[in-house]
Amino acid sequence: MKYYELNKNSPYYSYMQNTSVENSLTTEEKDYLYRTQLAGILFGMYEQCHYSEDEKNYAIYAILNKVDSETAFNNMQRADGLSEVDFVAVNNKQIAYHHLVKAGIL
Repeated sequence: MKYYELNKNSPYYSYMQNTSVENSLTTEEKDYLYRTQLAGILFGMYEQCHYSEDEKNYAIYAILNKVDSETAFNNMQRADGLSEVDFVAVNNKQIAYHHLVKAGIL
């Protein structure tokens, strides 16, 4: 089964070259990961999120090749010409916020 299209004109093409993880998976593992990601895409579309075919293909590639979600997200940001997210900084702000809430300051 072919899980995604590799489009040389896609802004994600350069991120989709290493398939070593995908190649090491069994068909059952690939099917499970594909169905999981496809369900996420479909739920997003149900909630009025719009994905291009390239975005859908990259999302499926990313899960099959176990690209961590932060890297995949930032690859998508770069491909769309947007700024990357510093997830460490976001996490640190969240921790600081929870400390303030716990201390009764907020």
